[in-house]
Amino acid sequence: MAVASPGPADSGRARRQADSSFIRSFYHQMDVGLQFGSQAMEYRTYYNDSFFLAIRPNDVYTVTPVFNYRWLSLSYAFTPGFFNLNNDDDLRGHTRFRRLSTSFTFNRWLAGAQWSNTRGFHVSNMQDVYPNWKPGEPYLQMPSLEVQRVQTHVLYKHNPNFSLKAIQGGEEQQLRSAWTWLPGINVSWFRFTTGDADTLPGNVTLTKNFDINLTLAAAGTWVLGKHFFLSGTAGPIVGVDFFNALAFDEEGQLRRASGTRFSRGAYLAVNLGYNHHKWYAGISSYSTSYRHSNASDQQFEKLFTQFTLYAGLRLKPTKGIKRALDWVENLLPILK
Repeated sequence: MAVASPGPADSGRARRQADSSFIRSFYHQMDVGLQFGSQAMEYRTYYNDSFFLAIRPNDVYTVTPVFNYRWLSLSYAFTPGFFNLNNDDDLRGHTRFRRLSTSFTFNRWLAGAQWSNTRGFHVSNMQDVYPNWKPGEPYLQMPSLEVQRVQTHVLYKHNPNFSLKAIQGGEEQQLRSAWTWLPGINVSWFRFTTGDADTLPGNVTLTKNFDINLTLAAAGTWVLGKHFFLSGTAGPIVGVDFFNALAFDEEGQLRRASGTRFSRGAYLAVNLGYNHHKWYAGISSYSTSYRHSNASDQQFEKLFTQFTLYAGLRLKPTKGIKRALDWVENLLPILK
């Protein structure tokens, strides 16, 4: 009996679903998960040797539903109103946070994008702005200060035996330890807006913040047993930042810092997880920071940290979801 040979599209999909001695594929299953975590961010503007401004939101706790199927990943992070773990809103103010993320994986490439909005900040270096301020006193709050961030990124894994999707569940499981070079490029756009009209120190409006950064990282996953693993990623960050910052200093004078500078920084991520063929769970954390210019004036530094608990189930996809992704793959065969 003759057997028809698979076409190019079927061959590509078969290669994605095939297991190897390093990676087990769950390509045919749908992954539905939930994340709970905390994150912090801080923006520092250095105007001269004696004055800089550091603003950050109150501690942000988020709940994030996650959906992964084939090459598609979607998630939405928000600060739920039904609980608030912060008991110091009277000191640092109230913060609201939202983030929408998506990513696409094909062959050795991962491309992603995210949009986030953070509202409600305070000046964290109060003793520099107000020398008479004492710990325990309220921070200068900016409840109307809002930061929108749009980010796109592309990663390339040098070693095909290393699984990016196995780091936080998804459609794969790392069976044997492996490491890879993981270079990537990140493009970020920031918009800082505030409705405040006073001239208090810390009233900040920053616009046209556009960063292009190259991450030169190495990543490794160590399989600790049949299902447990430890993964880490680390590397330097280099790039170019375009910035324009405005703030009122302690004398009520408008100060400006603007320009184009080379940036440098570092990225570090760690993940400890359990990966089963029906479910997964783990703990992950990452930290990234970068600043431009070697001079002491007109510097802008950005710091981000995040800690996450996550878990999820692998389920049979619904017919509607399967047909939708089949339709997209017919339009974009590169995704098959």
